[in-house]
Amino acid sequence: MSRTSMLGQLPLALYGLPNDALKEVARLAGLFGGEDGRAWVAYMQRVRTQGLPRPPLIVRVDRSIVPTYPEGSWEGASLTPELNLTGPAEFDLATLESCLSGNETKIAGTVYQQLKDEKQLERCLNLQDLLAIQRLGRDTVHQYFGDGLICGWKSAILSDGMRLQRVPCLYVDGDNLGFAWPGFHREVSANDIMIRRTA
Repeated sequence: MSRTSMLGQLPLALYGLPNDALKEVARLAGLFGGEDGRAWVAYMQRVRTQGLPRPPLIVRVDRSIVPTYPEGSWEGASLTPELNLTGPAEFDLATLESCLSGNETKIAGTVYQQLKDEKQLERCLNLQDLLAIQRLGRDTVHQYFGDGLICGWKSAILSDGMRLQRVPCLYVDGDNLGFAWPGFHREVSANDIMIRRTA
């Protein structure tokens, strides 16, 4: 294929991209010139395997509001009550990630214990954070996280007569955002968001 015909296809390829993706392409256009475009090629190879980087989006959280827990549980049943109302007043949605990799899956209780043993629970989300993310709306959450669960490990609870451990999770449910409280026996995967990346 000639250089002219390849360039001619670019406008059509870019036309269907959402605005945030177009901004990212425009920002990177300068890479065409330097080092014979090798930096651009390397970047596009990463995009093909990892997707476009998520743009920053600041989430603001009111830590003075005590969230309501579901029927059959209560705040006193929290596994880590000292973390229920803790966290930054704001954080970047793009810094949330999984603590698993690739196609890895683990039982939720195993993940919780690993986060606790490694003293990583403080980096996790709580119910306050999930409610603040929910206010961003379904489309924004789906754009950043697809169909994965967003887990609030700092607000994990005992429920059902103190017999079952559960973790609050936000997820895309069709055209809406839903809340679930899956038990610790459920599997979680690398698609599920579990931790806030350190700066």
